[in-house]
Amino acid sequence: MMGSGWENPTRRPRITRRWWAPPGTQDEENQQTVIEFQIHRAIDGQFYCRIVASNGEVLFTSETYHAKQNLVYAADVVRAYATSAQILDYAA
Repeated sequence: MMGSGWENPTRRPRITRRWWAPPGTQDEENQQTVIEFQIHRAIDGQFYCRIVASNGEVLFTSETYHAKQNLVYAADVVRAYATSAQILDYAA
């Protein structure tokens, strides 16, 4: 079963951006990924990314972008501002 048709299951993602654990929280010689952005290509040729935790859990999936460069820029913006982002609850 192909699922939703969003991705090609025969292709492995190429990881281009990573967040690392803060200094002092791990053995700095054996850095382990805490969270990573995985860039994927959808079947229609557009690009999207997933934010994945070190345990493999997908935390977030982005919208699709026509240009990979735009997706990488959006991922960099999220990475730069995530620590100062507010959580707003519109479901209440």
